[in-house]
Amino acid sequence: MTENSAKHTAVSARNRNTATRSGHTGVYIRPNKIYGHIHMAKTGGSSLNGILASTYENICGNKGYSYNFYQVNARWTAQKLRKPGEGYVMSRKRMNEIGYEDCDYISEEKKMEFWSEFNNFHDTPMELHVPCRSPIDHLMSQCNHRQLKIDCDGTETELFKSVDKCLMILHRFDLKVAKKIKATLKCYDFKKQFTVYMEYLSKKLLRRRIVITPTKRETNLPRDRDNECIWKRNDLMKQVENYLLSQESYYKFCSQCLGSENDITHVQAQGNNI
Repeated sequence: MTENSAKHTAVSARNRNTATRSGHTGVYIRPNKIYGHIHMAKTGGSSLNGILASTYENICGNKGYSYNFYQVNARWTAQKLRKPGEGYVMSRKRMNEIGYEDCDYISEEKKMEFWSEFNNFHDTPMELHVPCRSPIDHLMSQCNHRQLKIDCDGTETELFKSVDKCLMILHRFDLKVAKKIKATLKCYDFKKQFTVYMEYLSKKLLRRRIVITPTKRETNLPRDRDNECIWKRNDLMKQVENYLLSQESYYKFCSQCLGSENDITHVQAQGNNI
């Protein structure tokens, strides 16, 4: 191979990794980055992972991989598993055996430190996505999962103690650790997860030949909002929200990110990113 042809080959390879689609040919060109999804508990991550794995190629998540999701979903549907928590979960050991070298989108339920593995990953940068849900609504979803209630009639100490009992594995996001990770950190609005966020991803990922609608996997019992006392007390809602913002870096980050240029689902950020 001549020096010029070698340079041409290198440039061509680089160009293949700097865009997603060619408007003229319709040929899919892989993105020049990996997209990471921090699966925060009770933010719809299991459903999101399943929909992405059944719609796009190169999705790697502990709740769904593209390469086998069609058959996994078929088996799961045939077994008629419908109780909350039942369904497909890829083991950590198996995920490590497969590796992440061919992944365009990774969804994981691990501590924040996990994402540092991609700091120098084959010279491929990462764009890390954080789902952001309203603090009070998110809290009540966690309480429902644990089948606990907020103490609306107790002292402030008793109130906050009941809040702490509901919180679930928020260490999946840690702002101090995030600052040490070589990734572009972005957020998106939980309420727009299956609309604006999916539209954003549709322009980044390769659609599968056979696309299916995955069988819904419930992870929570049905909520009865009328029996959640906090919604009847605006003072408690404000008090608890301030407590969550002061105690958990996840909620603090989301309050600062939503509506900013790093919010994928914000109108202005949407226009800049697509």
